[in-house]
Amino acid sequence: MPVSGERLVTLLSTAVDQGLRGPSDLILAVPDLIQIIAPRARDHIAGAWLTHQVIIAGIDSLPEPTRSALRALYGLEHSTGGRTVLLTKTQRRERAGIAIQRSGERFKRAYERPYLTDLASELQRRIRTPEDTTFGRRTALHDASPRMAPPPPPPASSYRPRNPYAT
Repeated sequence: MPVSGERLVTLLSTAVDQGLRGPSDLILAVPDLIQIIAPRARDHIAGAWLTHQVIIAGIDSLPEPTRSALRALYGLEHSTGGRTVLLTKTQRRERAGIAIQRSGERFKRAYERPYLTDLASELQRRIRTPEDTTFGRRTALHDASPRMAPPPPPPASSYRPRNPYAT
């Protein structure tokens, strides 16, 4: 199901209100995003988990300082003792602004929308193609397709030993 980039940016902007510390935040704030990214998930919770993983991978594949700013904006960066620190939307925007050396208000007005558009573009690419930009592996969104076998080694008759003493 193709989705417009503008719709994806709107949903990602809505997700900023809640933050994306875990899959439950997706279920509470933007269930439509789950339907777009993981429509074939076996249930809503599995879809939320997969969507959360795809969003994190999408954020992590973006260049700095976009990556740091989006991680701060969605509340993915701060944890103490295994527990995520709950921050308000204003506090998260302030930390995103710090990541790019701007104020939180300046980040909101001038940088938030373009950064969310970059993330939406990356998520659309991940939805359309099975290749992961971070490590070149296939994502869980798509079924594994058969891969071509590697080429055979050269024939033994082509082997010529090197002389280690030759100059």
